[in-house]
Amino acid sequence: MPVKHPTLLYEPIFLMNPFQACSDKTVKMLVYVHSAQGNLRKRLAIRKTWGSSDNLNKYKAKIVFVSGMSDNFTIADKLNMENKRYGDILQANFHDTYKNLTMKAKSAITWISKYCKNITYVLKTDDDTFVHLERLQKYIVTLETKSRPVTDLLACNIFKNHNPMRNKNSKNYISKRKYPWDKWPPFCQGMAYLMSFDLIHKLNEGVRNPTKNQPFVWLDDVYITGMVINNLKLKLTNLTISYRLNADFKQLQHIKSLIFFQTNEMHLLWKRLHMLSPTK
Repeated sequence: MPVKHPTLLYEPIFLMNPFQACSDKTVKMLVYVHSAQGNLRKRLAIRKTWGSSDNLNKYKAKIVFVSGMSDNFTIADKLNMENKRYGDILQANFHDTYKNLTMKAKSAITWISKYCKNITYVLKTDDDTFVHLERLQKYIVTLETKSRPVTDLLACNIFKNHNPMRNKNSKNYISKRKYPWDKWPPFCQGMAYLMSFDLIHKLNEGVRNPTKNQPFVWLDDVYITGMVINNLKLKLTNLTISYRLNADFKQLQHIKSLIFFQTNEMHLLWKRLHMLSPTK
């Protein structure tokens, strides 16, 4: 039975386990994508564009899609069939809902910590985010010229001085009883963030051993990249290179340094970026 409600005591059980993603010792980076069970089209779009095997192999990367469980048997059957074909689904025993995002994040962190011993970097992203792997690789090279090995890295677009939502009508409502403070610690925009592998182990320990000032909240970006990182006394690295594209993509020519694009038009963006070669 799936765990239906967010809880600090959740312990992931892996129902679909793409352990082979990290079995290749030449793989340097694992990309894990938060994806709801029913988002087959989004996963297919990623597999055919920036997350294709050919593109990933250029940068010694592998991809897995992290999902939970559904009460909809049709959707569940389709996910099983999809996994038999692609073998890149990581499914854990939680009910895949908006309020269970922290359990999804914990599942991914637990799995990576256990099965991916040889990688150097981990990228978390969402299934509506396009990742420009070439530019990400260049960013990593820049980091490594300054310090090698790169440790304790969590690079993202940082949100600071954000307040918990106290409006009970909001889907992001957090009560004062749940979180009594007036500000969240700095945290990452959830569409994408890059981590060094050593940090995964620390996050895993931090999630499993919370302190009094780390109450469990279901907002995964706030909890994992804000509260847990804060309790580990670590700092976020600013990586303000995320962008939401307009439908006409006119601004593409002006954002040639950006790495992450939030869009539901993966194929169109993939085509447009290739048209901009070789300065893509």
